[in-house]
Amino acid sequence: MNREQRRSAGQRGPTQQADRQPVGSVLDAVTGHQIPGGCDTCTAFQTITQHAPGVFLLNVFHDDTCPELRRMTRS
Repeated sequence: MNREQRRSAGQRGPTQQADRQPVGSVLDAVTGHQIPGGCDTCTAFQTITQHAPGVFLLNVFHDDTCPELRRMTRS
């Protein structure tokens, strides 16, 4: 079944399926946990916090000796 046939039949496409989890519930599952990674040059980790309903912040915590962090914070 192609897109035109799905539309005429009132069916949703693969990216609009109703059985998918909302993004908020996926982020709720990892909120407050340390997630390894975020930088290729150090052993950074990431955390996700919820700032407001539906608004999440991703923070990356670099090592103090990270050359990439040093490059980004130069004045």
